[in-house]
Amino acid sequence: MNIVPETMKQLVITAPGQVAWTDAPVPTPLPDEALVRVSGVSTCPHWDLHIVGGEPMFPGQVLAYPYHPGQPGHEAVGVVMAVGAAVHHLTVGQPVVAWRDPGEPRPGFYAQFNAFRAVDLLAVSDAYRPAQLASLELAMCVEVSFQQLAPFGGVKGRRVAIAGLGPAGLVAVQLARYHGAAEVIGIDPVADRRELAASLGAAVVHSGEAAAWLGRSQR
Repeated sequence: MNIVPETMKQLVITAPGQVAWTDAPVPTPLPDEALVRVSGVSTCPHWDLHIVGGEPMFPGQVLAYPYHPGQPGHEAVGVVMAVGAAVHHLTVGQPVVAWRDPGEPRPGFYAQFNAFRAVDLLAVSDAYRPAQLASLELAMCVEVSFQQLAPFGGVKGRRVAIAGLGPAGLVAVQLARYHGAAEVIGIDPVADRRELAASLGAAVVHSGEAAAWLGRSQR
């Protein structure tokens, strides 16, 4: 049974470097929104950590504290608990992932529940663990780069090098393979990251040896 409580816990950044869990009413979704019970959320190393650190990510940006309750927290997965009157493509009990950040100041997913625009939620299979799905919004951002390469022939049949094998780089390795790259080379100085990239099908090389390695392999 999908029971929605009246109150919830949400994370609030009260000042740079300071966070607190606070009580709040569970939001009521607007007509174009869905209420999501949060199953998992990943931390964006750019947006999230800039706000926690008190350092604006964009020039001229002003950070006011306490920051919007539950935000940061735009990379998330959860289960639909209620839908607005105008939402017809999502149903209660359906697992969903936030695939697009609306780019506006609003409560985020560092909370037990969040009301989110339904068009920015993607229905997913419950066969996957939350940790496998929470970063799908990041994958959407990385996919933009591949879409921008499409008018120039894309990466199909080509040799592709991915420099930096952090979260975005590991996603890029998988997307390059999905788009048909003949070979994907992952470059990073960290051994654990190279190991992860290799498990995803990339040939890997230490960043300090990349130039020499690529030169030899082209002969």
